[in-house]
Order: sequence, then structure tokens, then C-alpha cells
Amino acid sequence: MSYEGEGHADELRFRLECEPEFEGEEVEGSYFLGYSRQSLDDAIDAAVNKANKKPGTTFVVTQIEVVSVGDPQVGGYRVMITPIG
Repeated sequence: MSYEGEGHADELRFRLECEPEFEGEEVEGSYFLGYSRQSLDDAIDAAVNKANKKPGTTFVVTQIEVVSVGDPQVGGYRVMITPIG
């Protein structure tokens, strides 16, 4: 992908081992965390870039955090996304 922003990202994988499997399928996937001191858009861009999914993939934003520094200065943004479909 062509992301060139200042944000950083990481992947959190999950797998639920339960009986019986959900509708015959294993329950597993990934959340992608994006962080940026610049902007919320950059944090989202970093997370989507880390996911490295095919064009047209839809993501659900499951969490947005705003880190404050002083009053009312914003020090950074962190988002958690997961691909659907």
C-alpha cells in the first residue's frame, strides 16, 4: 500500500476455541490498531495500511481514543478497526 503518514499500527489476532464451532466455522480474526499524533485520519490510515486488505474492504471502527496533553491540547489519536465480510 502507499501509506506515507506519520502514524503507527499493529495487529491483534484472536481465536475462540469453543464447541461447537460457530455455524461450522472457526471463530478467529484480527483487530488493527492505528496511532497518530497528527490526526484521526492518519491513525485510521495507519490501521488500514497495516491490515493490507484488498481494495473495497469494509472496516468497522470499534474504538476511538483521544489522548490529551494539557488543556485542551490533543496529543494523539488511537483507533481500533476490524475488517468485515
